[in-house]
Amino acid sequence: MEADRLISDQPVTSKGIVIGCDVWIGANTGIVDGVHIGNHAVVGMGSLVTKSVAEYSKVAGNPACVIGSRKK
Repeated sequence: MEADRLISDQPVTSKGIVIGCDVWIGANTGIVDGVHIGNHAVVGMGSLVTKSVAEYSKVAGNPACVIGSRKK
C-alpha cells in the first residue's frame, strides 16, 4: 500500500476463491484469497481457511485444519 495514494486509487489483485459442489461453510468463517474448497467438504463455524481443502474433508479452527472425513 502506498501512503501517498488513496486506497480506492490503488490496484487490486485477486486470485479468487473456488467453492465446490455440496460444500457446507459454517457461520463467521473467513476464507483467504486463492483457496479452493473441494466438493463435499465441511468447514466448521468460525474457522479461518488459509489453505485449500480436499474433497470430502472436514476442517475447523484458526487456522483451519483437517478434523475428519465425510467418507465412510
